[in-house]
Amino acid sequence: MGGSKAMDTFPNYLRICPALNYAMESDAAVAAEAREMGWKLGKWDGFDSPYFDRVAMQWFYLTEKGEKIACEPPNYLI
Repeated sequence: MGGSKAMDTFPNYLRICPALNYAMESDAAVAAEAREMGWKLGKWDGFDSPYFDRVAMQWFYLTEKGEKIACEPPNYLI
């Protein structure tokens, strides 16, 4: 596990439980789902990707001010 404090900006900041974080780092299938849902980004990914909120059952973008804006699912899922 790792990361960079330089990446701690609102568009790159979701809080997840430790169990999911561990699963994303240790299980390839969970990591693939996390990338598809926008919860796990690679260093090369931009921050303009939406993420899926399972509680709200809705896709959102995070803004530079920490707001979340509802949006449609990404094109690759439609």
